[in-house]
Amino acid sequence: DTVMVNGDHDGESYIVSLDRKTGETIWKTKREFKTRSYCTPIIREINGRMQMMLSGSKCVASYDPDTGKQQWIIDGPTEQFVASPVYHQGLLIITGGFPDKHIIAIDPTGEGNVSQSN
Repeated sequence: DTVMVNGDHDGESYIVSLDRKTGETIWKTKREFKTRSYCTPIIREINGRMQMMLSGSKCVASYDPDTGKQQWIIDGPTEQFVASPVYHQGLLIITGGFPDKHIIAIDPTGEGNVSQSN
């Protein structure tokens, strides 16, 4: 019954969960790096934990879709993202494009900053 909106832009960036019927804010989480990106989050249950995964704003991160609390984050690998993430066979696949181009696969089972481990 909610709509998740990625508000990544050059300024006060955020992700917000809105009530689908009333438009009221359920939760709003600030995004640290304040850099524009254009990706839609995806939500999957992984090992019994719901995750809303999103690339953009100089990172790839997972949030609890019920609370907006960050579960894990990966620094970079680039500044801006356009293509939405894909989850396939236990991995989150990300492509990134400005200023550097990347394709990476991420194990989404970690906690905290998993830049060096997942």
